[in-house]
Amino acid sequence: MRHATIPVTDSIQELATFWDNHDITDYENDLNVVDEKIFERKSVVKIQLDMKEADLLSSVASMHGIPCDELVKNWVVEKLHPA
Repeated sequence: MRHATIPVTDSIQELATFWDNHDITDYENDLNVVDEKIFERKSVVKIQLDMKEADLLSSVASMHGIPCDELVKNWVVEKLHPA
């Protein structure tokens, strides 16, 4: 019996769904050992702002047309890697 093809994707969710519905032992001949990192985890930093600061951050992000977290990341990267 032929089994479904393992998805080629960077989506962890898609791969998790696939393996939730398939038995890995059916795919032993299709698997390869990989030495390099496939999925790189990102670090999450939590900051606390008072409501006035959070509202101002939201306004500035909105003016730039980007989400607040992206604006904060841009600011941090600018400070860490000045031009």
